[in-house]
Amino acid sequence: MFRIVTSFAIFSCVLSTVPLFAQSSIPAGVTIPAMLSTTIRSDKSRSGEPVRARVMQDVPLPNGGKISRGATMRGHIVEVNPTTVTLTFDELVTRRETLPIRTSLRAIASMLAVNDAQIPTNASGDRGTPPSLWNTVQIGGPEVVYGRPGDVLNGSHRVGKSLGDGSVFAALSANHDGHCEGDNGEFRAVWVFASSACGAYGFGDLNVKHFGRSKPIGDIVLTSTKRVDVRSGSAFLLRVIGQ
Repeated sequence: MFRIVTSFAIFSCVLSTVPLFAQSSIPAGVTIPAMLSTTIRSDKSRSGEPVRARVMQDVPLPNGGKISRGATMRGHIVEVNPTTVTLTFDELVTRRETLPIRTSLRAIASMLAVNDAQIPTNASGDRGTPPSLWNTVQIGGPEVVYGRPGDVLNGSHRVGKSLGDGSVFAALSANHDGHCEGDNGEFRAVWVFASSACGAYGFGDLNVKHFGRSKPIGDIVLTSTKRVDVRSGSAFLLRVIGQ
């Protein structure tokens, strides 16, 4: 147990002390969990309007640097009609610099789904289970995260790790229903999302028509039978793709 706690302490320390990154672009494959700071509605949004999202956990990079929690993803509405919105993210803004970026979408979750994913399933009031033992369930899968640093579990199967501060890492797995492929087993930043999360969660009739993985690269197309309504506080799990 001491060895496990120590390893997580070292990992957390590395993320908190390494500065940003000395590179002109973010490597393909990096995942960025972000919370939407603007509201997107097909009956009110207009083409060209800016879209903003805040990075919700430190994202480690292959060169030993990181994208810091709180960095901003900037993009814009590409096209809108009564039942469809196309958007893209094209810049990552940090305290030191602005970098070009192009991402596809892995999953999107409503503000309510994000809130539910952070409510402990086993807490019972002031005299109940202490915060260090609270369990939460990730969006898009039955994966359990514990309030303390440790493994993220799907049943008895280890699928990731948590630092105990809201930072969660998992090896992305295939989701054939959503047409998302698995990864090479490397742990990626996922925040409140399950390793198999793919598509839209908590929106009723919202669907992801185009994830941005194929042409037009980077364009995320959301559709609805009534209107697209993605409120501020909703979450995106984005994945960096090549320029």
